[in-house]
Amino acid sequence: ENNSSFDIVLNEMYINKDSIIFPTSNNSKLVLDPFQNTFVFNVGATDFVDNDELRFQYMLEGFDDDWTPHSLLRTKEYNNIAPGQYKLQIRAMNTNGQYSSTFNLKIKINSPWYKSLIAKCFYSLLLLSVIFFTYASVRKKYNVLEEIIDTTVIRSKEEILQLETQKIKAALDHKNRELVSATLHLVQKNDSLSEIASILQKIKKESSEATINRKLQKLINTLKTDESLDQGWDQVMYHFNEVHKGFFDRLKINYPSITPKDQKMCAYLKMNLTSKEISTLMNVSLRGVEASRYRLRRKLELNPNINLNEFLMNF
Repeated sequence: ENNSSFDIVLNEMYINKDSIIFPTSNNSKLVLDPFQNTFVFNVGATDFVDNDELRFQYMLEGFDDDWTPHSLLRTKEYNNIAPGQYKLQIRAMNTNGQYSSTFNLKIKINSPWYKSLIAKCFYSLLLLSVIFFTYASVRKKYNVLEEIIDTTVIRSKEEILQLETQKIKAALDHKNRELVSATLHLVQKNDSLSEIASILQKIKKESSEATINRKLQKLINTLKTDESLDQGWDQVMYHFNEVHKGFFDRLKINYPSITPKDQKMCAYLKMNLTSKEISTLMNVSLRGVEASRYRLRRKLELNPNINLNEFLMNF
């Protein structure tokens, strides 16, 4: 029978120009390794009338955009094909313009191991590990740096506090020295006044002049007045209030019955003066000092087992 249809035959195919693959049937599938990305093939056709005049076309789907122009060439080469799925199609046209059936060969070029899914998962895990350890390292350095900063800040605050404490202590010591100096000066002054009064009393006894004796007695009385003895008290209280701020205010609030004389006694006791020094400052006898202490204890409502000096020093 005169049958004008004809088919394409794949004669031979070379992979990387050295490995030959035996002819593969139509619609079969060829799986290649990643490095087998260059192949050359030779084709023929079953048209035995004008076989030499056949014109061939080729198209590698996924690589070519369209069929190649008609050509008498029966050999085709593809180079450096990337991994992926492809479909090789071949057809021929005889002198009558009739096309052969299309030859199809599916070609799969596997991805290299380093591009496989397992490799990508490994890369992801490796990347996550690098990120984690980098973060952990940076976090550790940050924590160490933060700890150093915190330690430095704490040390700086302690040094500042220590300097401020030293400054306050120095100022307090200075005020205490001024208070002690003013108190001692007042004690010495009152001692001197008492001594002068005693001398004048002796002179009065030895004198027989009534006019002179009256003047001497007037002078003695003046020296013994509270106005004379209280000179310098304001200075002592100024320094006392600088050292013990709010002491008298607290006394007045907690013990309204406290008198100005009691306040003086409280101030002397808080300064830890002796009974003799207090007697000189207040121009009273030692018995009078003890009586004042007893009255003060009653006003402060202290139990017998509580020391008056310690109570006032801590008040």
